[in-house]
Amino acid sequence: MRAPPAQQIGSAARIGDVLYDPLDPLLIGAFVRQPAHLSPIGAVRSAMQEILAPLPPDATAQEGERQRLLTSIPELRAALFDRPEESIVLLAAATAERSGRSPDDREVRVWSGAILGTVVAVYSAADPDTNISARLERALAILEATRQQ
Repeated sequence: MRAPPAQQIGSAARIGDVLYDPLDPLLIGAFVRQPAHLSPIGAVRSAMQEILAPLPPDATAQEGERQRLLTSIPELRAALFDRPEESIVLLAAATAERSGRSPDDREVRVWSGAILGTVVAVYSAADPDTNISARLERALAILEATRQQ
């Protein structure tokens, strides 16, 4: 039986530990390095595969537990998306670096917002025992297919 949410989180420092994703800088770096012929969504999907596929089982389990906490505790889920503008700016900067466009370019910012919206949709609808990475991959595939219609 799992501990109640308050006992799972503990202190404010623990909340920060759960919110911080050590894979984010690796994913952003991998995204920027993707080949230019890939669409932005294709580059995100490829970066996820590049970083997540080779994770050792203990790191995969640790990330799974972090994601379970984020989806099962309403306060953590809310805190995760407390500042969406920061996430859009971060993703727009990476997209600009990859594409040579300005981070303030309207298309770059709209695309960044669409990706963030996809992430929010996946996390907000996630069952705590679901593999978030797999759900995000499926959601990005849907977004990419929609873009090609």
